[in-house]
Amino acid sequence: MNLFNKRKWSLAAYLLPEEQAAFVDEIKKAGVWEDVYVHPCIPADTNGSSPKSHETLVMSRKSAHHLQPYEEILNAHLNGQRVVDVN
Repeated sequence: MNLFNKRKWSLAAYLLPEEQAAFVDEIKKAGVWEDVYVHPCIPADTNGSSPKSHETLVMSRKSAHHLQPYEEILNAHLNGQRVVDVN
């Protein structure tokens, strides 16, 4: 069984590297790491890091300034996918 199947909540993270590390640390401190799968996303990536329709997108206002193209995130939001601010 792969790691993803063991986790209950999948988060696609559009975060700067230092934000991602801090975010993962907070999840571990909260004691829910076993229930959460977090993976970094690269907008418009064709190698599989783009978010899946069942995932919650996690981003920060700071990282949003570095994201190109925005269409992927906007389309996800308009299609009902959850997008949350890490702060």
